[in-house]
Amino acid sequence: KYFTWLGGHDILVDDYIASSIEHLEKHPDAVLAYPRDAIFVDKNNQKIRDGACSNIESRNNTSPVSRMAVVVSNLVCCTNIHGVFITSVAKKLPFEKVIGPDNLQLAVTAIFGEIHAIPIQGIRRKEIRVETSDERRKRWAKLKVFGGRWGHLYFATNFKQFLIVMKSKEISFFEKIKFCFRLPGVFKWRSCLKQSLFEMFAFLFQRS
Repeated sequence: KYFTWLGGHDILVDDYIASSIEHLEKHPDAVLAYPRDAIFVDKNNQKIRDGACSNIESRNNTSPVSRMAVVVSNLVCCTNIHGVFITSVAKKLPFEKVIGPDNLQLAVTAIFGEIHAIPIQGIRRKEIRVETSDERRKRWAKLKVFGGRWGHLYFATNFKQFLIVMKSKEISFFEKIKFCFRLPGVFKWRSCLKQSLFEMFAFLFQRS
């Protein structure tokens, strides 16, 4: 009935799973319960910092599009993916070769129901590779796993999210139209486009 992704290098805090299941049993509209807080440790299990999971909570929200927008707009660190899912929903999640496949899965989760944060420190998350988001994105681009010489790598993820909304049978036509008007703000395309243009001009300058 319940499912969770387990990171091979992460540790679950005592009673985290039991607390999550108890919460889901009491809140039938929720399809995912995640811990509000986490502990980040280094490769030697020494504490680096306490940290809150991204706030993607959507209680008492009956709009699939609004719930999804909350996820896309607020998701930063995807510790939330280690929350406890309703298995029937987890089976519907996409597996795509894009940057942030867990971002995509959490966004799709919101289509099927509410996402709840529970006030516990559920996970000791080990940071194997310490790097900035820009360093990580450049490493991904260098590996060429996701294709493209320039352009913000999250565009592909955003496009998948858009297609899923448009194809979803759970979302009404009217809601899909509203979603289209909200796209630039939800997906933060201005910052993505600015970075993409900067990288394109830098590449052309190097060639000249």
